[in-house]
Amino acid sequence: SLEDQQEFLKKYNSEWGIRRHKIAIEIEERVQGFFAKVELEQIKAGVEKVISTNNGYEVSLQNGSSLTCDAVINCMGLNLNAEAHPIYAQMLKDKLITKSLVKTGVIPPLQNNIHIIGSSLVGYLFESIAVPDLRNHAHDIASKILNCTKLS
Repeated sequence: SLEDQQEFLKKYNSEWGIRRHKIAIEIEERVQGFFAKVELEQIKAGVEKVISTNNGYEVSLQNGSSLTCDAVINCMGLNLNAEAHPIYAQMLKDKLITKSLVKTGVIPPLQNNIHIIGSSLVGYLFESIAVPDLRNHAHDIASKILNCTKLS
């Protein structure tokens, strides 16, 4: 139901993503090697803004504090608000696509010449960002394109 979908996205989607998407062992080893070499501080606060300075970055946090750092790694997740992306915002305005019922991402358009794949479909398909999902969606899109094209 729509209510179950909204609850899932609000309460469980982040944890599901962690459990669903596995990292390759070689990549995990490289990531762990990187973090063993750097000083890392985790701060539970939203980011207001990031300003590039001559010496790195000045980060203003929503809790009122700020910090200076050498690097900023965005671990805030995907922005699944279609209106936040200029192309999707224009396509929504032009009624070429519509928002998903849970207001996360979009519903794939019916036109044969517009194809969407990946995270933009999370609110419609939910399973749309793992490699097997992307592979299946790309295959479906390729099949549609080939069926619409005259082969000589």
